[in-house]
Amino acid sequence: MLKGLISFWNNILIRNWEHSFPIIISIFSLLIATRSFNTNRAKIKFIKNIARPYYYVKAGQLILVPENNKKKVLNSFPTGILFHVAVLNFSPKDVAYFNIHCEIDKDFQEIYTMKSFGYFAEKDKIVIFRQSSSQIGEIPIPNEPQGKFEANSLTPLYGFVRLDDYLGKKKLPKKVTFKISYALKKWYLPFRLYSTKRIIVKGPVFNSWLIEQQQLMKQLKKEEKTPGNSRKTPPYSKKRRRNKK
Repeated sequence: MLKGLISFWNNILIRNWEHSFPIIISIFSLLIATRSFNTNRAKIKFIKNIARPYYYVKAGQLILVPENNKKKVLNSFPTGILFHVAVLNFSPKDVAYFNIHCEIDKDFQEIYTMKSFGYFAEKDKIVIFRQSSSQIGEIPIPNEPQGKFEANSLTPLYGFVRLDDYLGKKKLPKKVTFKISYALKKWYLPFRLYSTKRIIVKGPVFNSWLIEQQQLMKQLKKEEKTPGNSRKTPPYSKKRRRNKK
């Protein structure tokens, strides 16, 4: 049957060669154009096999230090969540641009960037993540919340969002959403000019961690209010009153 089908098409092509040749050329041109389009169009891929997409961060685990003096702490990050993604742009074109931000329930929340610490005099600053006594490393947080994925490159993105302001409230957040919006269309959404990658943190583990941090914060505030930690009467005040007599 297959031989008969091949013979049938060979007879058609041979008998109608003059009419078939332009059609064959057009088909090959279409295939070449399609391949060229797929090769040159901007394409990115979010790496899925990274260790963890986010980390629960206690106050003081993330610190800002000068690059030339890592023992000098310029700033200590509060309690929050550190998000981590890796983006591979395997196309010959830059993807410009992308924007990263965060939503806590329905509240918009900006992430920390190096511009957040522009008021420090030190020019070259880095962020250190002290995950444990044996796991300490540098975290390349972005200079600003927007940028571009350069052609033929792998871009690691870290975004920190603080949650300490919510720990003092009666109602704790139920969900934290990290969003990366980038200027690439999806074929099934041709009228949308951008796409969005989301990392959502919610559930019982998140809720338990928030309650634990809230209780810790209450305990620290209680200790600050104890008489032994009171600073209302400095040790030199009695001496001054005696001199007045």
